[in-house]
Amino acid sequence: MLIEESGTLYPVAIKKTATVKNTACKGFGMLENLKTPVGHGTVLCMTGALTPVGNKEMDIPAEFYWYTLRAAPSDDMHWMSAEEQRRYKIATP
Repeated sequence: MLIEESGTLYPVAIKKTATVKNTACKGFGMLENLKTPVGHGTVLCMTGALTPVGNKEMDIPAEFYWYTLRAAPSDDMHWMSAEEQRRYKIATP
């Protein structure tokens, strides 16, 4: 899946597993051949925390993805509380 925003492409892979290998985003590199800017890619999966997969890709827990959709409308921003940061393992201890 590709998300385009302001002329930049953001590749997304969707996996049913919790453990994702960097091969999950192997096709993302093909986008570099386009004359369009490519942003960071992501793998939406069943992992429990945000996890780096490759040089520019992250695993994103499905629960966190749905949280982000509910947290704020698409034309606004939500500032995460300290509790939300701990819950989604974004904050450092």
